[in-house]
Amino acid sequence: MAKADHVSGPLYACGSALAGIMDVAGLWGCGVAHIGLYLDPLADPGAFLASVVRQGPILLLAQWAIPPAETTMWFQFKEMHFWGHVHWLAAMAFIAVLSVLLRPFLRVDRIARFWALGMLLSLLPICATAATDRLLLFVGLGAMGLLARFLVFAHRIGKDRPGHGAWPRAILLSTIVLIGLHLVLAPVALFVRSAMPFGPKGYLDHYLVTVPDEASIVEQDLVVINAPSTFGTLYTPVIRDLADWPIPRHLRVLAPGCPGLTVYRLDESTLVVRPDQGFGHLILDALFRNKAHPMKVGQQVELTGMTVEIMAMTADDRPAEASFRFAVPLEHGSLRWLQWKDGGFVPFELPSIGNAVELRIGRTALF
Repeated sequence: MAKADHVSGPLYACGSALAGIMDVAGLWGCGVAHIGLYLDPLADPGAFLASVVRQGPILLLAQWAIPPAETTMWFQFKEMHFWGHVHWLAAMAFIAVLSVLLRPFLRVDRIARFWALGMLLSLLPICATAATDRLLLFVGLGAMGLLARFLVFAHRIGKDRPGHGAWPRAILLSTIVLIGLHLVLAPVALFVRSAMPFGPKGYLDHYLVTVPDEASIVEQDLVVINAPSTFGTLYTPVIRDLADWPIPRHLRVLAPGCPGLTVYRLDESTLVVRPDQGFGHLILDALFRNKAHPMKVGQQVELTGMTVEIMAMTADDRPAEASFRFAVPLEHGSLRWLQWKDGGFVPFELPSIGNAVELRIGRTALF
C-alpha cells in the first residue's frame, strides 16, 4: 500500500496541476479553435487519437533513427501518398524491432523504464500537430537517458556473455548502429540543421518575395499572384524590416502554394483566381482553417484596399475560386504586381478585361 501511495501521489499531483491549467485556459479563452494544423485533444479526442497512431511512429523513428519527421511534408502530394504509407510501415517495423530489443533490458532496469515512460508520455502532446523534429525536445530527453542505460547494459552483456550467440550478436549490432546514429551522425546533423533549418540560405532566399528597392514602394501595395511558399511570403516584411530595407505599404499574396492556377480579369478592378487543386491543399495551409469550419460561397474578407469573395468550393469544402476586388483600378500606380516564374519573382502583366492567363509552378518548387 505504501508503495502504491508513493507512485500515485506524484501522478495525482501532476493530474491536478494539468486539470487546473486546462480550466484556466478554458476560462481565458486560450486553446485551439478553427484551425486544422493543431488539434485540441479534449475538444476532438477521436481526431487526436488518430493523429497519435499516424504521427507517433513517424516521430519515434525520427528520434531514434532516420529520416527526419519533416519528410512527411513530401508525402502530402497525391502522387507521393504510396511512399507515405511505406514510411509509416517502416516506422512501425522499426518500433517493433526496437521493442523486442529493449524488452529484456527494460524488465530488469527500473531507471530505464522511467526514461522510456517519460519519452512515450512526451510523445503524446506533440502528436496534436504536423510531425517535425523541432517538437522532439522532451521526447529526446527520455530517449537520451534510455539510450545511455542501454549502452551500459550492452557493455555488461559483452563482458558477462562473451561468445557468438544470437542474442549477444544482436545486442552488439544494435549498439554499433545506435552509436553510429547518435554519437557520430547526430552531432554533425545538429550542426548542419541548426545553421540551415530550411536548407542552404540561397535556397531559402529565393522563396522570399523580391521587393523593389525603391523608396516609392512604401506607398504601394505589392500584390503577388502566385508563390511557391506561403511562409516565405509571410516572412518577407519582417526580414526586410530587420535589414532596414523599404517595406511595401501592404503585401497581398493571392494564391501561394498552388502548382497551377487561372487568373481571369472580371472588370477594371477585379481578378478571379482559380487554382487547379483549389486553395489550401497543402499540409501547412491547415494552419489557417480546419475542415469543421469551412468558408462558404459568397463569404467575404475585407482588407485595406481589397475585398476577397469566395466564388466556388471544392468537393472537400475548400475554396475553389475567389475574386479579389481592389479599391482602385488594377493598373493604378499604388499597386505593384509580381508573379513567380522560372525560379523567381518577376513583374506580372495584367490581362485585359474578359481575358485570362494560366500560371504554373513546378511541384518541386513548392514549400
